Amino acid sequence: MLPERARRKIGVLGMKSLANGMLLQSNTVTPLECLHHASSLPTSVVITRIDSMAILEQALKAVETFEPLGMAELDAVLAKTAKAAAHGELEPLETRAVFDSSAQNPAWLGEEPERLRALMPV
Repeated sequence: MLPERARRKIGVLGMKSLANGMLLQSNTVTPLECLHHASSLPTSVVITRIDSMAILEQALKAVETFEPLGMAELDAVLAKTAKAAAHGELEPLETRAVFDSSAQNPAWLGEEPERLRALMPV
């Protein structure tokens, strides 16, 4: 999907390259490997959360030391994380409501229209 978007000149925002830090708990990759991997993909920008000076310094080091990874290097990073990522435990951002601000604040979504409520099971 990324190469096709790049071909069509559609911007891609790279997010969650560290899986909210959870990927690092697997002790299979370093933050720099994750950031270099994400930055080597055909993205327009890689967004990383910076919530401390240490994380800012980590992001700056990633930029300063960045050289695009070749296919073999990209594959090597994925191979290092394959076992840790196999069952999705390190990706709750996509599967758990605890990370969903709307789920935590259902009032934000407003009332469902009557036509949709009529379709909902009782």
